[in-house]
Amino acid sequence: MLNWTVAIEGSDLTPFIRFALEVNGEVFSPIALPVSVGLISGSSLVVLAYTNTKVSLINNTGDTVRLADVAPIANLVISKV
Repeated sequence: MLNWTVAIEGSDLTPFIRFALEVNGEVFSPIALPVSVGLISGSSLVVLAYTNTKVSLINNTGDTVRLADVAPIANLVISKV
């Protein structure tokens, strides 16, 4: 189970912010929210069968998303189910 959260401060061109998890180049659980400021979060159940698995949280909004000036800006939690 992969859970993530990002603190954002909007985008210049779009009212919808889109983030997704990318696992070994494959996109999982894309989420689009009409949120311009605040926390956005998502989760996905993914089978990680490889020892060298690359997991990334990606911005697929199509525009630059401003991140909030807080600590931490984002987190990613990987839990074994």
